Amino acid sequence: MVGSFSFFMIRSKFEKLAIVVLGLMVLVLFVLTILISVKKSKLSEIEKEEESKTAEYRKKLIEENHQISRLQEEQFPRRVEGNVIKTKFVVEKEKEIRKIKNSPNFNGNLGLKEKVGKDYYLIGNLEKAEKSFLEISKNVNGVGKEDRSMAYKMLGRIYYEKKEPDKATKYWVKSIAENPRDNPAYIDLANFYFFHGKRAEAITLLKGAIIQNPGNINYYLRLADFYWYLGKKEKASSYYQKVLRLDPDNSVAHNALSTLNRK
Repeated sequence: MVGSFSFFMIRSKFEKLAIVVLGLMVLVLFVLTILISVKKSKLSEIEKEEESKTAEYRKKLIEENHQISRLQEEQFPRRVEGNVIKTKFVVEKEKEIRKIKNSPNFNGNLGLKEKVGKDYYLIGNLEKAEKSFLEISKNVNGVGKEDRSMAYKMLGRIYYEKKEPDKATKYWVKSIAENPRDNPAYIDLANFYFFHGKRAEAITLLKGAIIQNPGNINYYLRLADFYWYLGKKEKASSYYQKVLRLDPDNSVAHNALSTLNRK
């Protein structure tokens, strides 16, 4: 009888201890769940912030590099065809294109063909822009290296906007090969590399461009932008200062250095 009572007491103590241990385990799991949830939330916020910054910066670089004057709201609307609202800018460019193409010396004038291709690109008619620059690039007679390089560069931009990155990089590389000394395609290709996981390649490419043409401030500015974006402020500052040695009144470099020095 005494033995049974002692066994019951021991068993009761073990059960109480097990309940306490179980309770502690549940509490620990609950705390861990909260901590993991908080961490995931913070990581998600950081990722969203980085994604937003990347998208904003990428858009800024591309718009600067392409030197496109984006259509303003006050230009809307001039006329409507179906569901397509055409701006005053587009309508005027289309008239200009028709006038150029109807001129008697259009077919034999490379400059006019380039102008038409660029105008098609500006108004967003990528198919006709592509056709124009392919024609220039394939014209063996009368097309020099610089003209062919320009056509390849524009084809790179066109294919990039058509979401054909392999073709875009192919034509940017061809453009640089035709004119390795002074070529905006360096910046196009560097932008693409930088925002598609090839940041080291982007920086190497621009350093190579500087070797080819150490007087082009655009290469220094873009390198400085990249370093600033990566948080390497000292390197960014050094490249902005190099810009000012070449162009003491450069407002972009002055403003950037002013902001960097405040941080």
